[in-house]
Amino acid sequence: MSDERFTALKAKLQNFNSEVKQWGGNTESNLKGNASYQMQSQNLQSKLRASFRKESTPWGKRTFNIGFSFPREGVFVHYGVGRGYRRNNGTVERYAKNPTNNPRRPKNWFNPVVKQKLPQLDTIVETLGDELVLNSTRILLPEN
Repeated sequence: MSDERFTALKAKLQNFNSEVKQWGGNTESNLKGNASYQMQSQNLQSKLRASFRKESTPWGKRTFNIGFSFPREGVFVHYGVGRGYRRNNGTVERYAKNPTNNPRRPKNWFNPVVKQKLPQLDTIVETLGDELVLNSTRILLPEN
């Protein structure tokens, strides 16, 4: 491989990695904002914001995997479950003995933001070459 092609490929990989990291940072800040908007508990908001992390896995010289980690309470809020509530076939039901007039509802704070941002990531992946494919099956929370 000639030095010019090697330099061009190296620059393309560095650009790809920086764009993926920038996408992750923008998506992370949007997720934090949407979580704060959707959650009523100040304590849960601050806990989620403080522990929210963007993680990327390198493979060779390029970013291979990008994901987000946060406390499981964020998943509970997303699904509308928790103490006295559970999911059954995609719906939230109360299983505790004491009925309540204030049923929980799922607060979709995660999936809509990531789905909105995925086309941008797809464009970034396409710029590197035809041999790459965006696999977004594990970045979203399961619907059911």
